[in-house]
Amino acid sequence: MIKKVSTLAVYCVLAMCSVANASSTVPTVAKASNFILIDQQGSAHELFYLKDKKAIVIMAYDGKGKEALSSVADFQALNSHFADKNVTFILLYSHAVGDGEEIKEWRQSMPASFPVLLDETQYIAKSLGLTHSGQSVLIDPQEWKIRYQGPLENKGTAYLKNSIELLLTNGSTVVQENMTSAATKLVFDKPQKNPSYHSDIAPLLQQKCVSC
Repeated sequence: MIKKVSTLAVYCVLAMCSVANASSTVPTVAKASNFILIDQQGSAHELFYLKDKKAIVIMAYDGKGKEALSSVADFQALNSHFADKNVTFILLYSHAVGDGEEIKEWRQSMPASFPVLLDETQYIAKSLGLTHSGQSVLIDPQEWKIRYQGPLENKGTAYLKNSIELLLTNGSTVVQENMTSAATKLVFDKPQKNPSYHSDIAPLLQQKCVSC
């Protein structure tokens, strides 16, 4: 799960970021692209390194409001429920946290039961079509297709849990949903020029990565 970052792997991120920056809107996404992000322990995680998992679940989180905190608690419960099913749960924190003491405080405040990946540039949330804190995507590592996109639950129906169980049982029979989460909407920065490795990605990795 944890890998040291190589220049070649980071360029996978850049290829994806070029697509994510093409529009100011966040479209529904059918397939996940590879990426590398730093977690709350300062270690680097690559999505495609999880190819042997049965499923990968990623939930957006911005740390704001009771709804976001409630979503994290529900996410942790799902992580425990599927603990023996070879399913990886990842929290995607799409918000800037600063450096020095700020990053230290952020790491200490994050749950330790699963990776919390720092998406300060917000490129990854955009690429996955995540628009709200508490919104999730279910990824099938066999073809990297997104089998579900939406909230953990809505009006008493556990959409994410049901989708995971369907994927584990029936393979590709999960239907993609597009309901937005009841939590806060993620605030995306205005579109910028495509990032470069030397000026945009490398500095973030050097500042945030402990194991690199």
